[in-house]
Amino acid sequence: MLSLRSGVAVAVILSAGPASETLATRFWKNGVTTGTWGANPSWNSTSAAGTDNAGQTFVGEAARIVHTDGVARTATLDLSTPTIGLMIGILTIDLTASGPS
Repeated sequence: MLSLRSGVAVAVILSAGPASETLATRFWKNGVTTGTWGANPSWNSTSAAGTDNAGQTFVGEAARIVHTDGVARTATLDLSTPTIGLMIGILTIDLTASGPS
């Protein structure tokens, strides 16, 4: 059972992110079939088809590894999950369409 003290600690963790950054959604790029979570070139700030290097996710940000081309991808989590907020952010993973024949 969580105490009120524990609830306050969780609230502090949820709000702990870089003050200069606005929370956003990061998209795993279409062209990255194998990459690491912490690598800037793996992520885009607007869509999986985008070309910018958005960098890794921050605490509370959403991360989307969602593609419709049937190409398998490997995203290696090379960071501590509390550091990137994976345990409290939103993670969406999906792959649709047929794979290559």
